[in-house]
Amino acid sequence: YAVAGEKTSRRHDLLGESYALAICADTSHEQHAADAAATGASLYLAGVLVSEGGYPADSSNLQRYAASLNVGVLMANHGGPSGAYISAGKSAFWAPGGRLVAAAPGTGSLLLVVSNHSGKWTGELLSAEN
Repeated sequence: YAVAGEKTSRRHDLLGESYALAICADTSHEQHAADAAATGASLYLAGVLVSEGGYPADSSNLQRYAASLNVGVLMANHGGPSGAYISAGKSAFWAPGGRLVAAAPGTGSLLLVVSNHSGKWTGELLSAEN
């Protein structure tokens, strides 16, 4: 059951941060990220399904949003095949300003964990074995 929703980005607050959500196609429209930042969100969190072929352009866009909009940007990319579609994996997080904090090397059962301690972002990658 679905109904038409708002076309604008919404900010959500949690534990001293604020975030706006995006899905796959949203991330290809810079205005979507700009609208998210305009809400005051400090994080732009995107769940995506990006292939190896699309990864360079999509990750470049997301890093650019982190730099130009001064927000943290998460690309949570699917970690395996989806039917005949093969995902690149390589989930990543860029800190406000565009610095890559952490990234998965490829596909698989991995968890990217990032933390902000007094404005310093750090990250680690956990595998299913951890």
